[in-house]
Amino acid sequence: MALAVAHGHAIFLDCALDRYFALSPTENDALLRLLAGEPISDRARRALTAATGIEANTQNFRALMAPRSSRPLVERGVPDDPSGWTVRLSAIYHLVAARLAIGLGGFRAALLQLARIEAMPARSSTAMAECRDRIVCAHDWLSGHATAHDACLLRSLALARHLRSAACAAQLVIAVRAEPFSAHCWVQSDDRLLNEEIDHAASFEPILVVQ
Repeated sequence: MALAVAHGHAIFLDCALDRYFALSPTENDALLRLLAGEPISDRARRALTAATGIEANTQNFRALMAPRSSRPLVERGVPDDPSGWTVRLSAIYHLVAARLAIGLGGFRAALLQLARIEAMPARSSTAMAECRDRIVCAHDWLSGHATAHDACLLRSLALARHLRSAACAAQLVIAVRAEPFSAHCWVQSDDRLLNEEIDHAASFEPILVVQ
């Protein structure tokens, strides 16, 4: 289970059931007060526990929230296309693997599989940056040929798998926004966005980060 507060609306992600859900206005207000460290009634606490399946206390709900960085996001700044066919073929492999992971095991299993990828031995920061740029450009090329424009989860999962397998830092970020509700997904390397623009990413609130 994961939690984000977007524009005053608490949004939960139940990874096991692959669904998002919100609370009633009364429960939402109680949760916001609890996160702010304010007291709530026993009745409101019981209602929150019943609605979320989580014992309603400040520590439990704060533990569900994605870690926040104090540093601003940075544009990726990738060269035009330094990839080449070897890296592109590897990108295709990781796209197929990501599609199979989602299709066979579901959302939660695909995320767990990503988290378990063992990184190869680390290289110098310069070599890692060059490798990262090649991989990102290969997936940029692939997204124009093999995936729908709105297939952000599939594209981001494939990119994150590829990067982590090549010993490049990569975090898969799942984010939400309210009114109207929308969910989105992208990949970062620390605070550097790799497959999304800053203006678009900034309009979402991270709800789950797979390190």
